Formats: sequence, structure tokens, C-alpha cells
Amino acid sequence: MTRTRGGARPPAAVLRMRQLILLGMGTTLLCSSADAATGTDIITRARAVTAGVSDKRVYVTMHVMGPWGGGLTRSLRGYEKKTESGRKILWVFESPAEAAGTSFLALPTPGGRDQLWVYLPAQHRVRQVPDQLRRDPSQGNNFAYDDLTTIFYLDYEGEHRLQGESPCSHGTCYIIETTLEVGRFAYSRLLTWIDRDTYLPDHIDFYDGQRLQKVLRVQNTANIQGIPTVTMMEMESAEHGDRTTVEFSGVRYNTGLDDSLFTVAYLSRGK
Repeated sequence: MTRTRGGARPPAAVLRMRQLILLGMGTTLLCSSADAATGTDIITRARAVTAGVSDKRVYVTMHVMGPWGGGLTRSLRGYEKKTESGRKILWVFESPAEAAGTSFLALPTPGGRDQLWVYLPAQHRVRQVPDQLRRDPSQGNNFAYDDLTTIFYLDYEGEHRLQGESPCSHGTCYIIETTLEVGRFAYSRLLTWIDRDTYLPDHIDFYDGQRLQKVLRVQNTANIQGIPTVTMMEMESAEHGDRTTVEFSGVRYNTGLDDSLFTVAYLSRGK
């Protein structure tokens, strides 16, 4: 019999077993530490997916469908540029004919809400969009201005809580519940499913209190210039069942967009 007490030295097999046990304990602790991320940690990682993007060009097609079929299609060109104070966004509609030339410009305001401007070609004038209209569906679709300029980018403040993990479209998602700043949006709460592998949103539930208002579902993604990118998504009204599908094509990152593109003066020229 082998003795291990006192001055006796345990055999190599026992030492090896102890090493394996300690190694297993260390691995468990490391995994537990990695899995101990908070809701804020997950949102921060998701925002970091586009950390290498300074600007973006994209062609956007929107298909608006009623609950009983039918609908309309709108197309636009989108331009985005990151700055120290936030993200600048310009949309220029190309179709249908009655919307062609209509343009929207979102400009960041340090420490405050973005300013949103619209150019209406029929009136040959630029107008600032009031806060209330930012919450309403834009151009007859299910997306509000705030959805496309803020929510889609996870670019909002709030209390983020990790509710766990769940199977989702392409694997497993973190579930983040966010309580939004009172009065900031048309919603008070978001439930966001974030893919564990890509950190892209899988879908987002929009709530006003306990009432589900609408659901955003990401339908297609692609790796473009090494950046995980949403290429198709759909917003559906929980109450009426109407929905809007948005397709992003011709995505190009970091092309060196000029700052002059993102000005009210440029917008007023209707170009």
C-alpha cells in the first residue's frame, strides 16, 4: 500500500491526477468568468462589431405589405459616417416617383438627441423633423425614424439586463432586456436577441409597457469586407400584421465619404 502522509511522496500517477483536477478547476473558473457577462457587456460587444467602420454606402429597397397582401416598394441610397459625436446619416429616395428626391439627414448632437432634417422636393424646402414625428412610421412603412437611425445600431442608453440564452435562427442568442429612458422613444422596453457567434441582432421585440408593439427580425446576413453585416430584415406590427421588409445591397465600407455630404446645405440642393 502506498502511503502519502508524512515524508512519503505520492507516486507520479497520483500527482498527474491532481494536476488534471487542478487544470479542470482552472478551466471551469475561466469559462464561468467568460459566461458571467452582463447585459451591458453583451450590448457593448454587439456595438463593437462595426468598430472598424468609418463610413458606409448602401442601396436600400423597402417592400411594404399589408396584412392581406398587396403593398408598395420604395428604394433609396443611404450614406453613413461616424464622427466623434455620433453617426451622420443621409437617405435619398429614388422611387416611387412621388417620393423621388425626398431626403433625410440625421446629425448627431453632443449630449443630446440627433437632429433630423427632411428635404421635400415638391416644396423645394428643408424642414426639421419634430420629435413626435420621429416616433411615427416613415414613408408609409413600419419603421419609425428612430428605428433606422438609433435602434437598429443598438445606439441607445438604458438599463440592460441579461435574461439568459435561447436557441434562435442560426444557433444560440443572448437575450437582453433593456428599459429605455422615459419619453425618449415610442417604446419603454426592448427584448433583443443577439447571436452569440456574430453579435448581430437576431430579432428585437418592441414593448410599450407590457404591450408588444412590433417585432424586428433579421432574415439575412453576410460578411462584407470582413464585417458581419445585416443584408435583410423585416419589421412586423404585432397588432395589425402588416410588415415592411428591408433589403441592403451594394454595401461598401470605408470609401472616404466627404463631410460636405452630411450638411443641410447639401440637402437643400436636393441632390
